[in-house]
Formats: sequence, C-alpha cells, structure tokens
Amino acid sequence: MRKILLTYCLLIFSLGHAQQESMFNHYMFNTQIFNPGYVGSSQSYSFNLIQRNQWVGFDGAPVLQAISFSTPVESKRLAYGFTAISDKIGPIRNNSFAGDLAYHLLLNDNNRVLSLGLKVSLNSFNLDNEGLNLNQSGDPLFYAESVGFKPNIGTGIYYYTEKFYAGLSTPFFFENSELRQNRHFYLTSGFLISISRNFKLRPSGIIKMTSGAPVNLDFSNLFIYKDQFWLGANIRSTYRDLFPNQNTGGGFGAIFGVNVSNSFMVSYAYSYSLGNKTGVYNNGTHEIILRYNLRQVAKALIDSPRYF
Repeated sequence: MRKILLTYCLLIFSLGHAQQESMFNHYMFNTQIFNPGYVGSSQSYSFNLIQRNQWVGFDGAPVLQAISFSTPVESKRLAYGFTAISDKIGPIRNNSFAGDLAYHLLLNDNNRVLSLGLKVSLNSFNLDNEGLNLNQSGDPLFYAESVGFKPNIGTGIYYYTEKFYAGLSTPFFFENSELRQNRHFYLTSGFLISISRNFKLRPSGIIKMTSGAPVNLDFSNLFIYKDQFWLGANIRSTYRDLFPNQNTGGGFGAIFGVNVSNSFMVSYAYSYSLGNKTGVYNNGTHEIILRYNLRQVAKALIDSPRYF
C-alpha cells in the first residue's frame, strides 16, 4: 500500500507541474547532454556513460541513464555526436535520442574558441498504467499511456580557453504538452586555478531556468591533485535562497574521481536533498560517470590538457 501511495504521489507531482529536465551532479564533465556546442571540445573520440539513482530506498524513485559520444572531424572545426537518455520516475518513462553538431571558431592566437551547436532530438513519453493498479481508469490523466517519438531541436554556444569556459543553451526549443516538455535554458561557467605544481582548483556553476518552476542554481568546487585525483563538494539551491533549506529545497553533495589512465576516468557523486517529504524514506542520491577518450583525432585547437 505504501508503495502504491508513494508512486501515485510521484505521478501526480510529475503530471501536475512543469516538467524539469534532470540535473546532473557531474554536469561539468558532460555538458553535451544539454549544450551541443560542447561537442568536439576535447578533440578526441569521447564516450560518456552516466548512471543516476535518486532517493535510493524510495519506492518509484527516479532512475536515469545517459550515454553520449562525440568526435571532431579531420578539419577540427566541425564536430558531431549523439546522446541517449532514459529517465524513469515511478510508472513514467521519458526517452530522448539526439544528434549533435558543432562548429568551432578560433577567435585569435591566444587559444580562445567559440563553438556554435545544434541538437536534433526525438523524445517519447510512456505511462505504465498497469503498474499503477489504482482503479483510476476514469481519470483523463491515465488515458494517454504513451506518446510516440516527437522531434525537437536545440541550440547552444560554448566559449572555452585553456582555463575557462562558459555556455548558454536550450536543448529543447519547442514545448510539447503531450510530452510534458518545457523549454529550458542553461547557463554554465567554470575555470581552473593553479595553486601549485601538484594542486589545482576547479570551481564551476550552472543555472537552470524554465517557466513554471523555480530557477535552480548549482555550484561545485573540485580540488585536483596531480591531474589524477579530485575531491570536491557541490551545493544546489534556488535563486531565492543561495543556501539550501527546508522551505525552498536544494541540497548538498560530494564528488570524488580519478583518471585511471590517460584515456579513462571515473567519478562518483553523492547528494542529499532538503525541503521535500521524501527525505524521511531515502538514503540520498548516487551518481557515477565513466568517460573514455580513444585518441586525438586532429591537432587540438587548444594545445593543453583539457579539464572541461
């Protein structure tokens, strides 16, 4: 009974409010998911895999998987890639498949690059009525069990140097009521601070905006040792309160990762949310990202180690 009631609450919340795209703790490692301008900035064949289990221990809690690939072409200016996302919460599943294309413009000889990106996607919505078992067949909310793939487009700009980046994007430009899909805007930025030969700091932040929902802020700071290990913390809140609290929500988190080799990295993040009733029933959110860069396709536009 408890499982049914909790799942039902999740369903009503998801359908009765403007849907927000999922926020990743590792946004600084895979901006491609929401900004196509990021594609090709590593100048290598890049594979990324993200697994996110939110509110662990909570029946019907959100579970998300995302995979992405990107590579520049031999000219170095053009790059392409794809992303696939599966986002499930209770009986609701959203799937998205997207192709990404970016053009990188070298602004001057000081390693400053501006990238313009385009995302073309297919998105679907599925509601498992049988999994609900709530005898709500007369409710119009339960009539549409699924919505076939609907096309959408998105755009993004991404400016980066050796030690700084900033981006602005909207991955889904057209809103779709059938898919409960609202237009989102993402503003990102981050930079690298060299403390000594072995230690660096990497602060970064993201602002997410959409109609019908509070503006979300996410700030992170990673402490990097010998370009191999990193440990950091992140804080998430709304624009009204920069510090998370029980009234407006938000949360805290920690990130730890390692470059296993020159090609492979793994990073783990744990976060805990405030300001929602689920906190009584769950053990926080766990997220892991795996990245594999095969090789450099062409001489990089920025000839230095990449931290973004």
